[in-house]
Amino acid sequence: MEKFFCTGYKKYLKAPEDFQVEEVIDPKFTRKFITKGSSIEKMQGKYSLCNLKKKGLTTEYVIRMIVQELGIPKEDVGFAGLKDKNAVTSQYLTIKNVGKEKIEKVKLENAKLVFIQQTDKKIVRGDLLCNRFRIRLHEVPDKGRVREQLAGVREGFPNYFGPQRFGSRQDNHLVGRLLLQGRFRDAERMAGRMEKERARFFVHAYQSWLFNQALEPETKDFTEVRIPGYEFWKPTHPMEKRMDSLLEKDGLKRTDFRIDKLRLSSRGAQRQVFVKPSNFKAKITEPIQLEFALPPGSFATALLAELLRNQGK
Repeated sequence: MEKFFCTGYKKYLKAPEDFQVEEVIDPKFTRKFITKGSSIEKMQGKYSLCNLKKKGLTTEYVIRMIVQELGIPKEDVGFAGLKDKNAVTSQYLTIKNVGKEKIEKVKLENAKLVFIQQTDKKIVRGDLLCNRFRIRLHEVPDKGRVREQLAGVREGFPNYFGPQRFGSRQDNHLVGRLLLQGRFRDAERMAGRMEKERARFFVHAYQSWLFNQALEPETKDFTEVRIPGYEFWKPTHPMEKRMDSLLEKDGLKRTDFRIDKLRLSSRGAQRQVFVKPSNFKAKITEPIQLEFALPPGSFATALLAELLRNQGK
């Protein structure tokens, strides 16, 4: 039976301000000085390090607006990860060959771009250390049950990919499956024109779906498992074997993760089965207030789903 991600937590979030996310990036980007030989010099470089604060918007949408205002290619903007739409978020960008004066003239609706300093490196995925979350949950009926769930969540929760990965209709993985099956017209009928990077997003959604379906949350397991891609390796963990079985059921094999028509390949990834939040704080008041940090790629929505499990039952 197919498992679907619980999104019941949404009714307890009344406004974007109830879900706040702040990126923590590698300090190599924020250092003010650099050592060159025997001298210490002020950090310089062709990239402008900026902070982007936004509300009710996707990262991709805001980047399109920035690129349009500055008249630069999308590839000149570097970022470490995508941030939630229905939230207030803070993240870092690097912008190539654009100085402070031009950046300060950028005007955005429901978002603000702030120049920090010049740097010599472009931010890419992998430069993110963690995400910090501040969340308020309103009118949760059974706060006693939340208290009971807290101890378990502090010690780790199932590292599901959150519903954001699967889109507003929760069907991004179905588009990815069609692409891997070579059914490009069917995929475009569902999701529109399919360019390489957009197609990669849907394939990743399918890989995320494999992980979620194969995860059995009954036992805490902090093992790192491999999610299938084009690279061949022999499954050893039971969850890896379950993901392979799901692939086979969909009529797919590892080599299908190379899509020659789109010049696209996806090698798969490694991911912990369970994840433990750090710096976890909770106040069971009205509203409930939560603060915690998660490693890159882990979803606060998965923590909320576990914390609020069985509410109203």
